[in-house]
Amino acid sequence: MPSSSARLGAPLEDAFRTLVAEPLGLAARYPGTTALPGSVATELDERTGAPAVVEGRVHDENAYFGGGICGHAGLFARIGDVATFAAAIIDTAHGTPRGRLRTDVVTRFLTDSAASGASWRLGWDTPSTTPGVSHAGDRWPRTGSVGHLGFTGTSLWLDLPRRRWVALLTNRVHPTRHGPSAEAIKALRRAVNDTACELLDARR
Repeated sequence: MPSSSARLGAPLEDAFRTLVAEPLGLAARYPGTTALPGSVATELDERTGAPAVVEGRVHDENAYFGGGICGHAGLFARIGDVATFAAAIIDTAHGTPRGRLRTDVVTRFLTDSAASGASWRLGWDTPSTTPGVSHAGDRWPRTGSVGHLGFTGTSLWLDLPRRRWVALLTNRVHPTRHGPSAEAIKALRRAVNDTACELLDARR
């Protein structure tokens, strides 16, 4: 990561672009309140009084009313960007820094707990050891693994020792977030990750 002087005073979208996206060659970006053409539609938006499908704008209400750019929502990316980012994190964690990432910083984010005994790392989660509980599925390794979930249905799990990852970009809130979709997306994530892990193991 850059020096502290390079981080100060920059809006989040600018910091992400110059410190993460451009060095890694990512097209991912924060469009803010301007609709991003070609994006997948999320859900029906009833905030304006004329319900319409949210497309190319952040669906999260807190992020939307905060200008569409927040640490927890508002970043748009394609699967190729997610793949590049995942590979960069894994390579950097193994001592081959990518872009402006630093091995010691990445390692801290992947290993330090937010609180003593917590399963959470800094911005990442770890798979539950209780069978049938984790969104990572039951085949995904419990040691050296971290993951992150998105409200709309996205997920990314990294298997650091084996240098592999599985990403799922899908949409559980289309056309609405109401309904039995939470359990459905959990079942889908588990099935995808278990199948991917089985296929990856068979190739070793």
